[in-house]
Amino acid sequence: MAKPSLPTSKDERARAYLQVLFEVNARSEFLKSLKSSNLPYGISREVCHLQLRHICELVAIGCLVVQGDYTSSADLSGEYNPQKVFRGLEKLYAGFFPQAASITTVNGNLESMPTQTPLP
Repeated sequence: MAKPSLPTSKDERARAYLQVLFEVNARSEFLKSLKSSNLPYGISREVCHLQLRHICELVAIGCLVVQGDYTSSADLSGEYNPQKVFRGLEKLYAGFFPQAASITTVNGNLESMPTQTPLP
């Protein structure tokens, strides 16, 4: 079976992103249906964790599809160490990951101060 081509045009990327969103929605609905299932607690908990993991992966895939950059991360495609992958992505896309912040109240107003927390 031939490997499918990567979406290149904005329209193709939008369709691929929409498919990712549909799958996220389907997995979310499945999580809701687990509440009323008769599965033992341990099994339903494990299934929920797997679904949440898949949803996280779909969010990452959706981000890559929207950006349309499939070549700069090619050197990370065979890497399975999360620390190396995150460091590599951080170098490729500065500011891509959420940044930690401490929120304080000064004179009744909320203020946010970014904190620098490097990856372990």
